[in-house]
Amino acid sequence: MTSEEPLWTHIKELRLKVSSHCSYELVRPPDGYWGAEGPDGVWSGMMGMVHRESTFFSCEEVDFALGPFTVTPQRQSVSDFTVSVHNDNQAIMLIRPGIQNDLSGFLKPFSLEVWLLTLTAVICICITMALVVWAEGRIFNFVNKNLPSRVSAWVLQTLTQESSHWLPEKDGGRLVTITWLLASLVFMSSYSGILTAMLTLPRVTIPIDSLSDLVAQVQLPWRLEAGSMTPKFLLDSGDPVRERVVTHSSGTFPDCWTARQDIASGKYAAICDETTMKKAMSWDFRYKSLVCSYMAI
Repeated sequence: MTSEEPLWTHIKELRLKVSSHCSYELVRPPDGYWGAEGPDGVWSGMMGMVHRESTFFSCEEVDFALGPFTVTPQRQSVSDFTVSVHNDNQAIMLIRPGIQNDLSGFLKPFSLEVWLLTLTAVICICITMALVVWAEGRIFNFVNKNLPSRVSAWVLQTLTQESSHWLPEKDGGRLVTITWLLASLVFMSSYSGILTAMLTLPRVTIPIDSLSDLVAQVQLPWRLEAGSMTPKFLLDSGDPVRERVVTHSSGTFPDCWTARQDIASGKYAAICDETTMKKAMSWDFRYKSLVCSYMAI
């Protein structure tokens, strides 16, 4: 068997082979869990059914369990596992991110550092132009009325590519004018180009793309699958981020397939196996023509 072959193909072949040689009965666990050891040492789910059969022969709940079990030392201590026929990973499943209204979107083309440097340049040009024009007035004996307001208006109008009725009369002020005109042209060309690209192809922000992102945010709660080994694995890892995933979770859910609607509606995020996530997204696309969930690996 190769890793590229789907898991359910192997299960279907196994059922056909078994049904052709003997009769069998499929039994679901009463609690619907894969199985984990509780505080009292009792195993739940399918692992509990297998464990009780191997411990008390009078019960004989099941002969074996079939499913995508995560093999852990704790589970191996109470049951025997066959060679894996399929390997799967776990990831974070959450509502599909969408385009959100952002009133500060016009500031996004440049970073905060660029805007601060631009503001500094505006202030420096205003001061420089005012001093140069004032000095030229003292040298050539002419008076500029309302110089600070005229200079400030000219700097802002030039930056925004608007026409201005006021210009300095002498060469010193005109040299500053040429310098600021060139700088404003470069700035506004870059700004308008980036803003146009952002409006043409809106960028969707991915709020959660790792366990660190999950525990760092507070907008979307998360839950873990009940009866799985994931909580114990995360707690025993010794990693503060993984431990926080368990200690700060908002609860549990029966299984990923059952919880797919709650996840797609944004009630909470979940840590699930990738096979179930892909099946849920395929189901959404088939019946809704829209994938409502997102898988963050």
